[in-house]
Amino acid sequence: MNRRIAVPAAALCAVVTWLPAQAAKEIGDPAPSLNVGTWVKGGRADLAAGKGKNIYVIEFWATWCPPCLVGIPHLSEMQKKFRDKNVVFVGVSDEPASVVEPFVKSMGTRMDYIVASDNRGATGRAYMDAFGINGIPYAFVVDKNGVVTWHGHPDGDLETVLDRIVAGKFDIKAEKEAAQAARMAADYFGLVEKWNVTRDQRERERIAQRARQTGEAIVQKGVGRPELLNRFSWEIMLMPGIESRDLDLAARAAEAAYQSGDRQPSDKARKLMHDYFRSVQAVTATQPATDEARRRSAELGQAVVKTSEPRIIEELAWQILTSPALKDRDLNLALSAAEAANRLTSEQDPSVLDTYALALFKTGKREQAIDLAKKALALNKDERLEPHLKQALEEYQK
Repeated sequence: MNRRIAVPAAALCAVVTWLPAQAAKEIGDPAPSLNVGTWVKGGRADLAAGKGKNIYVIEFWATWCPPCLVGIPHLSEMQKKFRDKNVVFVGVSDEPASVVEPFVKSMGTRMDYIVASDNRGATGRAYMDAFGINGIPYAFVVDKNGVVTWHGHPDGDLETVLDRIVAGKFDIKAEKEAAQAARMAADYFGLVEKWNVTRDQRERERIAQRARQTGEAIVQKGVGRPELLNRFSWEIMLMPGIESRDLDLAARAAEAAYQSGDRQPSDKARKLMHDYFRSVQAVTATQPATDEARRRSAELGQAVVKTSEPRIIEELAWQILTSPALKDRDLNLALSAAEAANRLTSEQDPSVLDTYALALFKTGKREQAIDLAKKALALNKDERLEPHLKQALEEYQK
């Protein structure tokens, strides 16, 4: 999924990066009924009547939420894809029908699934509040047994989850364990934030010890879930606002992710990228840095560029160019990486072209950046990416 479309901290109208530590409901619990006020489009959705037959995707959204609006066409695409598999999409807004109805009418076939206006927030409380979620868009999957089997950002893993469910390959036990690890991650970053604002040294030491213990437990709990471990490692390294980063823990999480995966070339490339950013953050944290440390970072960056994985190479470039957590940016490496990713995608990928344009712009090549930004817009067919591409072009043309 393109990070310009769905990044947890950027794509929710209220930020939710990990599951809350405490919640009344969890994966595996029976799904609450849909107590809505008005069925606006597509008829009614009755979870009890559909039990044993249908899989439901309950998505919470609002007309005022830009990421929600960006994701609507993709939800319609998924409804079309999974319709013959008895998957039913339901969009629930907490706004009154007088607001929802004209919006849905204006969307036409671009919003091609069941839409409802909530009954004074009753359905939102039964799902969002009960699961401790405070950001939209957000989706819940209810299986044929009437059980909540997954929840998360609809532009995250939803489509992959549905593929696994309809193929009979979804492991709810593993999903529950992943949710437990995610709650532990929320605990971990909560402790990190507490450490940041605490000035008493003894208290800081106690907090740091608890954080280390929690982090180690996450690495152990995450075995077999490389995507969770990669994310945990990534946020230790690049989450903004962290004063002291446990880079050793990030290294162990990244290594565990690699060992837990299929060890495909893309997994190796991702591991190298993690190694690069960890090395860069270590150099930044130990100023004055040695020439050897800087040389090692450069070698790791070049190792990523030399792989044949355009998505990983592009991500390397994009993070160097945009991550607010980086104090030391190797713009020449970013340009080299973006150029390599563009070459590997035959200069036809709008997302890669966008990254390449930004790298050119930040290295003083404004006219070339404008040309590539125009090409990215011309090639793009994804409505969700278009606003970003237009904004980037306007920035270069100022």
